[in-house]
Amino acid sequence: MLWLNTDSFPFLDGPMWYFSSKFFWTPVYAILLYSLYKKYKGKYFIWIVLFIAFCVLINDQTASGIFKNWIARLRPSHDPDISSQLHLVLEPNGNIYKGGRFGFYSSHAANMAGVVTLFILWMRPLKTIFSVLLILWVMLISYSRIYLGVHFPTDVLMGLFMGIFGGLLSYFIWKKLMLKLYPNEAIFNKRPASR
Repeated sequence: MLWLNTDSFPFLDGPMWYFSSKFFWTPVYAILLYSLYKKYKGKYFIWIVLFIAFCVLINDQTASGIFKNWIARLRPSHDPDISSQLHLVLEPNGNIYKGGRFGFYSSHAANMAGVVTLFILWMRPLKTIFSVLLILWVMLISYSRIYLGVHFPTDVLMGLFMGIFGGLLSYFIWKKLMLKLYPNEAIFNKRPASR
């Protein structure tokens, strides 16, 4: 934790704060949604948006609503055993950023991993370079949480695992629903549409 939460590169404080903020997510989300809209137009795209919201909801509520209060493990920034050794970053308002009291597991990592898992599954076949860039985006946001001192590495790893699981679950439910609602649509079924 201390090695990853280094103070050796203070010029990274601003970028890491930005990477961890919703402002960094918004343009990427917009690009992903636009790509999905081009593939799944009209009535199908509404289902895409609903299932992205569903994925984020289950990932976020499982992390923040259940695990954080149930496990009740202090964030590094609140843990008296390590907090004094951490490199903590100032918020734009000048306060030290510490996050909420409990940190297991990272909802940032879970939400991003879930959305990217869904996107990769929906856009198959996706060029390898785009998949790699999306995975690097998730890793960057996840690492920013450790750099900022608000998550232990295990918080982030568990968040990534749970996020991927949430994305796979959301995709499975979406696919079953689409095959039930639109059984003859080639876009949801590998078999050619019936004539």
